[in-house]
Order: sequence, then structure tokens, then C-alpha cells
Amino acid sequence: MIKLVLVDDHTIVRNLLRDVFSASGEIEVIGDAGNGEEALDLLQTIRPDVIVMDVALPGIDGIETSAQLRARGDETPIICLTMHLSSAILDRALQAGINGYAVKHDGYEILIEGIRTVAGGGRYISPSLSSGGADSGSEQQLMQKLSKREREVVSLVASGWTAAEIADHLSISERTVDYHRRNIAEKTGLRRIADITKFAINAGVETNQ
Repeated sequence: MIKLVLVDDHTIVRNLLRDVFSASGEIEVIGDAGNGEEALDLLQTIRPDVIVMDVALPGIDGIETSAQLRARGDETPIICLTMHLSSAILDRALQAGINGYAVKHDGYEILIEGIRTVAGGGRYISPSLSSGGADSGSEQQLMQKLSKREREVVSLVASGWTAAEIADHLSISERTVDYHRRNIAEKTGLRRIADITKFAINAGVETNQ
């Protein structure tokens, strides 16, 4: 039996996945957490065989939580769970030391296959992604989810502009810039400037140097 800790900020998702894993007859959820901070605390007291970590967590996201676990010497296999087919997110997750990358629109059986793989010491990448990483068109698809103003902010962030410079250029407040940044992070899963820049480049966004 694979002992698993589940980290997701939606209670209904945690409960649903717990039922799915229990029904599989091979996975037991021995703990769960609703955010990264809770997960870090929980994983000081229990030792699962695998951690399933949602990427889009409030506060510190799932990738940063994974990086912090690795920094403190926790080598428990981690499989990230995300709705995004983004090479920038995948690359960041791999750099953080995760062992698997699963996509939420895949079937439950695919996620379970990924859990088996990382529990056995392997690396698992969702079949929804190409063998070379994420689909090259995925960034363009994500970009279409952004509003016109959010796309403008992405372009300016990728060009190296500060929040104050963006606010002045767009005649909005810095608080509004931060609001757009939060929306961009929610829709793309990207928070760091370096990741937004790579995302923009892959999406073919024009920059404003």
C-alpha cells in the first residue's frame, strides 16, 4: 500500500481524490493539507511514500513548497498536480526537485500511474505533454485566458519594467498592477518574474524595451 499525503487548497478536491485513491486498493491517504505552510508542518511529523502537491496553492505555491522540502533534506517523491500545460511551470517544478508532473484534465488512472511510478523511484511526466516538455502551443493557449490589460502587464514584466514603471506607463496605480499580477498568477500558475518572462517569450509576446 502506497502511503500518500495530499496537498490541495480545495476541500472537495481532497475528499474526492481521497475516495478515488481508497477505491484503487493500492493508495492510502495518511494526511492532507490545504496550503504550503500546513504541508511543511505536517511533513515534519509523518513520512509518506509519495506527496501529491497542487501547484496553485495560496501563499507559497506548490513548487516553492516542494523546493523548501528539498532544502531541508526531505527526499519524499513529489508529484505536482496542475491544470497548466506550460513548459515554464514544468521547468520550474523540475528545478525544484519534483519527481512527477500530472495534469488535472488527465484521467484518475493516469494520476494513479504517476503515483506508482514515483513511488517506485521513477520520474513521471503526464502523457498530455510532449516528450520534449510542454506543448509549444500551450503558452499561447494560456495567453488567450488573459485579459488585454493582463497581456500588457505580462509584456511589460517580461521587458524588465518595475511595478512603478508599469503603473506610470498604463496610467494605473501600483496596487492595480499588483492586482493584475495576482490574476496572471491565478490563470497561469506563474509568480516569479523569470517564469513570466520565459512564458512571454514562448508565447511570442512582443516586449517593450
